[in-house]
Amino acid sequence: LNFKHVQKMVERKNKLLEKTLSYLQSAQKKLIQSEKMAALGVLTAGIAHEINNPVNFIKTSAIGLEQDIKDIERLLSFYKENCSRCNHNNNATKASLESIKKDIEFDILIKELPQLMHNIKEGVNRTQEIVSSLRLYSRMDDFDFKQTNIHSLLDSALVILKNRYYKKIEVTKAYGEIPIIYGNAGKLIQVFTNIITNAIDALQSIERDKKRITIRTYLELREDIEYIAVEIKDNGPGIKQSHIDKIFDPFFTTKDVGKGSGLGLSISNGIISEHNGIIEVTTKPESGTLFSIFLPVKEEHHEK
Repeated sequence: LNFKHVQKMVERKNKLLEKTLSYLQSAQKKLIQSEKMAALGVLTAGIAHEINNPVNFIKTSAIGLEQDIKDIERLLSFYKENCSRCNHNNNATKASLESIKKDIEFDILIKELPQLMHNIKEGVNRTQEIVSSLRLYSRMDDFDFKQTNIHSLLDSALVILKNRYYKKIEVTKAYGEIPIIYGNAGKLIQVFTNIITNAIDALQSIERDKKRITIRTYLELREDIEYIAVEIKDNGPGIKQSHIDKIFDPFFTTKDVGKGSGLGLSISNGIISEHNGIIEVTTKPESGTLFSIFLPVKEEHHEK
């Protein structure tokens, strides 16, 4: 009788310990996510602010420069058109103008000016895209769910990561017709950035002629619930089957020391759960990995 009583007490304590451990693990994951998001938010918000000031200055200057160049082009064109009509008494002036035109390479100059202005505008526009993406990225500690354009978030994630894949990996976008949904833009962009980063890392670890990442979106009905599906697929080495059940565990990583904290997918899984969504992974050795994210279309705004 005493043995059975002790056994029941041990079982109760074991259940209590398991419950406590589960609670601590959950609290740990939330704490890690909160601290990481707060630090990244402060960093990116500061960078975005510092970049935005000089960009506005450059953009304003470029607009004025463009008009000045148009005026110069108009003046030079006038001289060019009228020099052929100069009489013999103006031969000296004509010769001087021809000398100046030769010195400044007038014909080349006229062709170069529009291209230079195009380059300036393109550089400013790209920098503004980065600023916009960083601002979204810095909102990860905002718990409000607002109307969110998933395609814009995917584009922003690609802008942030462009220097890592540009001219190295072919990125294909196959966007379908999907609606605006309620979500936390900052947190969702973190998910997309984490998964795309993992795809880039996987492709950089192998030698392959054509390295590809494909991002696809579409609508899918699951158990009478309509979801936006986001697929991020790479043609890398794949994930070992022995690792599949562990990839969403905190601190689990297959990357070298110093190259991965093992928190990215764990945090991403938590964010998708906050959105009442689903995240799945399928993989084949040497054929790549597919991450599928499903976000409910009619999820309403709610407090966290």
